[in-house]
Amino acid sequence: MTTYNTIIIGGGPAGYHAALMLAKFDKTVALFEKHKVGGVCLHEGCIPTKTFLKNAKIYYEITKDNGQLYNHEVTMNNKSSVVNSLYKGLSNRIKHAGVILQYGEAKIVGKQNLLFEVALDGNTYYAEHVIVATGSRNKIPDISGLTEAIENNNAIFSTEFLDMSSIPESITIIGGGVVGVEFATFLAEIGTDVTIIEGFGEILNETFDLEVIELIKNDLLNKGVKIITNALVEEIDANSVIYSVNGDYDEVSAEKIIVACGRIGNVEQLGLEMIGVKTNKNFIVVDEYCQTNIDGIYACGDINGCFMLAHIAYKEAEVAVNNIINNRMQMKYNAVPSVVFTNPEAASAGLTEQQCQTNNIRYYVKSCGMNYSSRFLIEAGSSQGICKLLFNEKDILIGGQIVGNGAAELIFPLADMIAQEEDIYSIQNKIYPHPSICEVIKEAVTL
Repeated sequence: MTTYNTIIIGGGPAGYHAALMLAKFDKTVALFEKHKVGGVCLHEGCIPTKTFLKNAKIYYEITKDNGQLYNHEVTMNNKSSVVNSLYKGLSNRIKHAGVILQYGEAKIVGKQNLLFEVALDGNTYYAEHVIVATGSRNKIPDISGLTEAIENNNAIFSTEFLDMSSIPESITIIGGGVVGVEFATFLAEIGTDVTIIEGFGEILNETFDLEVIELIKNDLLNKGVKIITNALVEEIDANSVIYSVNGDYDEVSAEKIIVACGRIGNVEQLGLEMIGVKTNKNFIVVDEYCQTNIDGIYACGDINGCFMLAHIAYKEAEVAVNNIINNRMQMKYNAVPSVVFTNPEAASAGLTEQQCQTNNIRYYVKSCGMNYSSRFLIEAGSSQGICKLLFNEKDILIGGQIVGNGAAELIFPLADMIAQEEDIYSIQNKIYPHPSICEVIKEAVTL
């Protein structure tokens, strides 16, 4: 009987991070992965997308002015190089850590005494603990004609888009969330005609405050992106998207349609029902310890539906592992940093004004333009940007939002200040390097 301390189902950020941590604690651990370790983040999401955006930025800001045409083959080669390098490094880390890595579709089939039974390729393995980290997949909205459009390759999802050998001259994106907006940025910067169709009143709904969204939106509009909000997609007919706004119908046609309407958890075929693990709308329900309703079974990453971000998956894995080794730890989501890799970047952590108002939290705002940083002005020129901070009535930092290149790095200290419940006086009294972009934080709290 092959027995482990922990079996992990799924080798994405949560799964492989948990496996490496457990190995460091000298726990026997098996990692069962259906496809490739690294998950969507490495192979189909974060890393490929950021490679695309980097190449588009170079073209948009430098190459284009020299009359050179965008070369998608170069982008695809760069993407493959980066992904393969990271995949090779990750595979070697897992191997050298002593983690037992097996490929195949694993399923929980029961519990015998104190051990969970997990089946893989006709064999049964046993473990004291199980971490489910099977991630998520693209959500397929209920739109008339979408199935036919997918079958005819007129409509695709993010995975297919990131594998395209060439880019169409026109694309319609259904969904104005992070994925839709990042794809629109890439496409607009390489000269593609882009239209975003969004069901809510604004793109990036609830991610940022309206003034911050306006900066992002205006940048997209200036790059030629057409944005249609409050739009209900009624039907897809070949390459045309038929939609209505307040009862008025219209349509937009393009060579390709990208569907970016969110994601759902991969809860099927896991055998969760065999031992009574609770789920809710295709996600596994967990508590503050990342544990399910069944003692010894944890769910980390996209599969629990809390936050679909790789860095949250890492943290949830750390929480699960610490609880497995009896070092009690809770997961906290009050200071989650989130980044939209537009050009310029936008990032947020903590609460927005809308969330404060909804929850009757009294607050005040301190903000300044990014050009208060001399380094930002030198590097970004006339680019617009903002550093916006929210404080509660006790002067504690509860939210932060930044627009401007460098936001992805700058949001970390703000998220840390929120997590540590630092007050405005503590933030004022820190020493900030000069010249640096992070000086805008001090400017915001002293103006």
